[in-house]
Amino acid sequence: MMLGSYQSPTVDQKARYICTYPDQSEAICAIEPIYLDWESFRGEKQVSFSAENSNALTQAYIDAGSRVEEFIGLENSGKIYLYQHYMFIISELRGVYIFDNTNREAPIYLGFVHVNGASDVLIHQGMLVVAALTDLVLIDFNNLNSIFTQELALSYPDYDRLSPQATIFAKFSDSTEEYESVYLDYEIGLVIGYKNADGKSFYFWSLEELL
Repeated sequence: MMLGSYQSPTVDQKARYICTYPDQSEAICAIEPIYLDWESFRGEKQVSFSAENSNALTQAYIDAGSRVEEFIGLENSGKIYLYQHYMFIISELRGVYIFDNTNREAPIYLGFVHVNGASDVLIHQGMLVVAALTDLVLIDFNNLNSIFTQELALSYPDYDRLSPQATIFAKFSDSTEEYESVYLDYEIGLVIGYKNADGKSFYFWSLEELL
């Protein structure tokens, strides 16, 4: 073979390679995106409060009609963030628990911020800032009913890293009888998973209940 004669495989060739999927099954490497529309992903953000552990501040929210939700235990807990006498604990993909941490031996649950895709939290300039995959959700810490979303403030996920090795977003074309590249259309929504040629669906995050 002469030097320089190597040709990179085509999309069709790459799509027909065999890949291993998260359930250890094997199928060709072509995958198609599964979209969650933006409206469903962003949903209705709100803060719920504990009536059982209410203080003067949270009781005022409850009296004004805010949702009441008691603490039943941490679910998918992630990052812990401390600010003044408060403690915030991420519930991965669901939101943020708020605790009164005055007594560090026995924090008191105050409420929960519901944010789909939540992964990080901090306080910045009086705002509770929650990272939610592609968005930043800002809640005025002096008015927890004031919630604003900075849409697409964060980068899109790295799907090459999230997908199984060597998989490629591609779809079979009846006209060419070959697999052709599928370009992700973010106008449709957020790609939360993929379907392989065997019809199996896999998800990057546990958000399929929002579909």
